[in-house]
Amino acid sequence: MLSIKRAKETAVRAALVLFVLFVALAIGAANTKSTAKANDIMHETVGGITYGYYINSSGEYSAATITSVDLNGKTECVIPETVGGAKVCSIAKGVFAGNTEVTKIALPDGMTSIPAFSFDGCTSLKELDLNRVTGFSSVIRGGYVYQVPGEMPALETISVADDNRELCVYDGVLMTKKGKGRIVCYPSADPRTRYEIPSFITGFANGSFISTQNLKEIAVNENMTQDELSIAFINCDSITAVDLGMVSRKVCVDAKFSGLKVKEFKADPENTFYTAVDGVLYSKDMTTLYAYPVRKEQSSFTVPEGVKEIGASAFEGSLLEEFILPRSLTRLRYNSFAYCANLKSITIPNNVGGIANNAFYECTSLEEIVIPPHTNSIGDSLAELDAVIKGEEGSYAEKWASEHRMPFKPVTIERYDQDIVCDMEEKTIDLVCGEAPKCIEVSAKTPIELKVSDDSVASASEIESGYVEIKPVGAGTATLTVKAERTDVFKSDEINMTVKVTKKEPIGVAKMGQMISVAPSVKGVCGQTASLDAAASTALTYESSSPAVISVSRGGKVQFLKPGSAKVEITAAATDKYYGARKTVTVSSTLARPNVKLTLKKGKTKIAWKRIPGATQMQVYVKYPGKKKFKLAVTKPAKVVSVTHKGLTRGKTYSYKVRARTKVGGKYYYSKFSKAKKVRAR
Repeated sequence: MLSIKRAKETAVRAALVLFVLFVALAIGAANTKSTAKANDIMHETVGGITYGYYINSSGEYSAATITSVDLNGKTECVIPETVGGAKVCSIAKGVFAGNTEVTKIALPDGMTSIPAFSFDGCTSLKELDLNRVTGFSSVIRGGYVYQVPGEMPALETISVADDNRELCVYDGVLMTKKGKGRIVCYPSADPRTRYEIPSFITGFANGSFISTQNLKEIAVNENMTQDELSIAFINCDSITAVDLGMVSRKVCVDAKFSGLKVKEFKADPENTFYTAVDGVLYSKDMTTLYAYPVRKEQSSFTVPEGVKEIGASAFEGSLLEEFILPRSLTRLRYNSFAYCANLKSITIPNNVGGIANNAFYECTSLEEIVIPPHTNSIGDSLAELDAVIKGEEGSYAEKWASEHRMPFKPVTIERYDQDIVCDMEEKTIDLVCGEAPKCIEVSAKTPIELKVSDDSVASASEIESGYVEIKPVGAGTATLTVKAERTDVFKSDEINMTVKVTKKEPIGVAKMGQMISVAPSVKGVCGQTASLDAAASTALTYESSSPAVISVSRGGKVQFLKPGSAKVEITAAATDKYYGARKTVTVSSTLARPNVKLTLKKGKTKIAWKRIPGATQMQVYVKYPGKKKFKLAVTKPAKVVSVTHKGLTRGKTYSYKVRARTKVGGKYYYSKFSKAKKVRAR
């Protein structure tokens, strides 16, 4: 975790030193000007501020730099554009730093960039006028870019010139102009307790939220999708929550918000990408844990079963002493447990194939880590710790420990139970000689092996993953054994079923007709499933006339894929006792009706909905004030789940409704309109 002290030291060591010759000058007395020959360094003090410059042999003035500041108790500092005949263009490093009396600093038009930490420690500074200054000079070290103006805990107001080519002030916050989308400096003493990051912002400059005083909650926008190497939040102990709201795609919570010691993460219950459970941030399907609140007060945390991935920096800086990881976990990303200072021991679940580099960076108290045989990659940074590696003899963990000269202790890793699942509850399979084989569903975590105790009775084979076919051979009884093999992750397991094969009825027995009982038509909504509930005296098979629109499983379950209809032909098998039979069912599918949620803000309305299965486009209709009919406002791809209607007139009422559509076979299919909803603009 980068502290502000380390960031300052980095800047001091690596920053480009501007006007080194000027810094070496002796500072003149107040309101005095030294005389010199052509090309000699000159210095001049005006109002307690000393400037350095020179005049060349042609009589031209160089740019002037501020080399020292002594305001003599004055609280406002307005830097002139010129001093003597020289234009003021730069500030030497540290000349304002630590000034505890100045309340206002106004920079002149001629400056373009000033050093990082220029105003660090200006504890009384309330107003900063940057005029046309375009930024703070960068220091690059190890790939990280630091652009830190410094700690200014009393700063309330930042201003820039209207025609500043790089920077602007939006809603009181200094940022790059909209095309570049970066927050540069949030005023530390701004009175707000919640800040909603504007939609055009995609990242932060370093130290942009340094030492905030009142801010308690950051609301994230949907466009923050690019990884950030900067550390924006330094000494922001007031911020206790990050709100993901309705953000419906991955934003870089891990990298952008490292440095924050929050108590909780939030997400709207209707958010389609994120969910927050007890303040912990997960993917909507609970398969990825993205962020754990550092200030959450507990010593042990159990990651829920079903989580497959621990996100980058998810537990970074946590004070937890114990992590209980689930069987379902398969991946640890970089920095996932970095700086967990209280962690002493951890067991990696059997399914984890790799431990990313820096996953346990600076876990200085870690004494032991148990690594399963399934893990075949380990980041080198683990070798920087004094931990004992525990694992099985001959495993990759032992090899890695040897290569990195780390202590290794052999242990036996307990494999997980297999729990083979079969759709035969009674575990008895009845077959008839000369008739069709029977197919059963069998699922296991590892490949299966089949064995029939008497091959003169029946044979068994896996026809595809999860399906086993048993064929009758001769009358008798045998045992079918399904065995799942042992792996680095799972134990071996087996189940036994009884196979009974009887003789076929003698020829000459009169056949009977049969009927297929089923509804003549079935209707549904795209994305859903339904059972045909067909019944007959013999086994049934199903076939859809349009599988791309309506698919049907072996068991007669239909899935509504696209709007439209299809004919499903049901066939009852012919046997020695029954004649075969056929019946056709019409199955039709429609697009689901959208459910719309409106969020009203000043001058605009956000219209949001959930994604509609089977749809390719969404149409938003608006009824404007004084109008009787709705008007099509916009058509968006189906992956878009919200639009914002801007430019609303205050006090006027607007109504909205949404429908989905898609094109199948050259024809458009539409859903019903959502219920119309209205808002009164403010």
